[in-house]
Amino acid sequence: MAFNTAVFYDIENLLKGYSATPENIAAVSLTEIVAAIHASALTDKIAVQRAYANWSDHRLGAFRNELNVLGIEPVQVFGFARQVKKNAADIQLVIDAIDLAYIRPAIDTFVIVSGDGGFGALAKKLHEYGKTVIACAYPNMTNQTLRSVCDLFIPIRDPHIPTPKTSEPSPASPPQTLTSTATPPPHDHKLSLSSCNQDLATHIQPLASLEPSLVVAKAREVLDWYHHQHLQILGHKGIHISEFHQALSYLIPDFQPQLLGFSKLIEAIQFLCTGTPLCVIRPTQSTFLLY
Repeated sequence: MAFNTAVFYDIENLLKGYSATPENIAAVSLTEIVAAIHASALTDKIAVQRAYANWSDHRLGAFRNELNVLGIEPVQVFGFARQVKKNAADIQLVIDAIDLAYIRPAIDTFVIVSGDGGFGALAKKLHEYGKTVIACAYPNMTNQTLRSVCDLFIPIRDPHIPTPKTSEPSPASPPQTLTSTATPPPHDHKLSLSSCNQDLATHIQPLASLEPSLVVAKAREVLDWYHHQHLQILGHKGIHISEFHQALSYLIPDFQPQLLGFSKLIEAIQFLCTGTPLCVIRPTQSTFLLY
């Protein structure tokens, strides 16, 4: 594995603005975000990590330990006026990303930890330089344009949304076990699916259980669908691994490679391909394809 990845953190976006309370700041886990990035099929080792914020704000001291442990460089941005200005950090992040793409050609994968749609222009420019661009953000706060122009979207848990409490079942109504035939909760992101996966979503029922054996069966059902419906594409140029990941995320909500005992997504997909007509290949340094 090569040190080919750069990660840029838009701290203001993670905090949903500088008016965040100390409690909301403490709830954000950079460690959890880094773990999600490492699990991506399109990233190798991280060479550069920079986090942009007005670090003179004493409340952001809550990040100090994680910044040190994870090796993230804090970039101080004061703003262009007396008050903190949103665009100051964004502009500095964009300048640094373009500069890095030019002076460090070995870095071919850029991760933008932000859901801000303004970074869509940065993604397009990095594509002109032949770079892979990944957006990593809260799903409910990510601009759809940014998601569409990036090669992969990595959803991260929004710590500011409380987890719904499950009510205790009454003695007269024993708890029911979810199975793959249960009706899953509705999805609100179907429009963001690729045309291929939109077709797939009309033929394959989403899974409502995270039982590993059911997850494996559902993932291999997707592989079988690709094999029968898109054999010509598979044989000619393959299907980008991010498209398969997108299908899994839609059909298996909260899917993570850890469910199958793997730390990285690519390892889980290689396991899922075992015994099927498909396999994973890597024609370039930063691209994986189903073939």
